[in-house]
Amino acid sequence: SPETGNYAEIQIQFVGYSLKYEPTAGGLRSKVAIDIVAVNASNDTLAADAYVLESPVMRDSIIEDFFDIIRFPLAPGKYNVHISLLDLVGNTGEMRGEIEMQIPTYARKISVSDILIAEYANKTVEPTVFSKSGYDIIPRISNFYPTDLTSLPYYAELYNSDMLPDSLFAVRQRIISTTDSKEMLEFTRYNKMATAPVVPLFRNIDISKLPSGSYRLELAMLDR
Repeated sequence: SPETGNYAEIQIQFVGYSLKYEPTAGGLRSKVAIDIVAVNASNDTLAADAYVLESPVMRDSIIEDFFDIIRFPLAPGKYNVHISLLDLVGNTGEMRGEIEMQIPTYARKISVSDILIAEYANKTVEPTVFSKSGYDIIPRISNFYPTDLTSLPYYAELYNSDMLPDSLFAVRQRIISTTDSKEMLEFTRYNKMATAPVVPLFRNIDISKLPSGSYRLELAMLDR
């Protein structure tokens, strides 16, 4: 972010049936206590947050997964992020996890953010923690796509293209087989973009005709 600098984004998917629920107006609701701490190599705390997340109201005993996103500023460097979760309704004991995180520097460097694959995305009506550049994007945590999923929506940010000696640049989208490095040419796309400090990119790929296999999605910024 040009205003606040580098930041980390932690995406969490809660498996709905793994939690306990209590009655509430219109249905059932769970509550999860979330505690997150980011420390550096010297074990100094650089960021911390603790809060209670309430699930959406589940109706008619149809229990669905739900999500949360946590963002906090972190300078470039290497960190360990400690996360603990506690089901406040079931009170079945705390779950703990740890993630190693490398924050690259994007400041004054032409670069592409990590690609955020979406479970689904809609135009923003009222901004929430899931809102990005006019879209509400629910992250897809799994990288497995069953045959009933025919589209792959994704979001990325392109940084510092205004450093180029031109007002336009191109973005190339490619899907590459990870087994033989073959480019799936029918999915290669080029888009012309106007330069800016941050250019948001939202695209939806029709993967209904992509053969079963293992692939990577690749974005590249190209000057004239």
